[in-house]
Amino acid sequence: MLHLRGARRLPANALVLGSTAPDLVYLVGTLGAAAHHPRGLLSSCLPAGLLAFLYVEALLLPVVGPWLVASSPARARPTLARLLGPRPLPRTFGAWLLVLLALLVGAATHQLWDGFTHAWMWPARALYPTTTVSLLGHTVLLSRALQHLSGVLGLVVVVAYLRRATAPALAASEPGERADAARRLLALLTVPLVAGCVAAFMQLRDPHPLLTRALWDAAWSATAWFALLLGLECLGLRLYRASR
Repeated sequence: MLHLRGARRLPANALVLGSTAPDLVYLVGTLGAAAHHPRGLLSSCLPAGLLAFLYVEALLLPVVGPWLVASSPARARPTLARLLGPRPLPRTFGAWLLVLLALLVGAATHQLWDGFTHAWMWPARALYPTTTVSLLGHTVLLSRALQHLSGVLGLVVVVAYLRRATAPALAASEPGERADAARRLLALLTVPLVAGCVAAFMQLRDPHPLLTRALWDAAWSATAWFALLLGLECLGLRLYRASR
């Protein structure tokens, strides 16, 4: 989608974040069904996508991006710098409109594909709501099989694209520079990771009777606490740097 003729004019980062928006609402409650309906594009997906855009572009990447780039192998650094390097927020009304449009387009593609991979959504519920297939020796719904297989395929395509897009290696970073960046990243991520694990454990102390639902709730609880604490750390670092 990022390289369709019309999509090239839209901010790629907003397209990607928009494509996650229907699921991001699980971080703050049980609005998932609404966010996966076309009516939810404006009421749920757009606000969630815009918050994610500001969180990533204004809070996360200015702090984490340079450390990720500096601590990465030399061959990967050019691509990571393009993907994760800090960049200014849009400065004009028109640029912000393109961001909002990209968020909506990304969310719409998520909803479109989920229609084929979720049995309760259209067109899956009309075409194959109870159809099952054998997957790795287990009988699963066709829609669920499509969800898992498309996820694996998408990961392969993204990795292949990134490998192809990677520019020739830059001069290697100084060992001390890479080690220092890695230490800073580890220090930054330790508390959010521990908090996420604790949140998942607490959620599983009184789990939902259905195992998959219990694991789902635990995963989103961990993600929410991780994102919250990482964002607070990045905000604190940005304020500290601004005061110096």
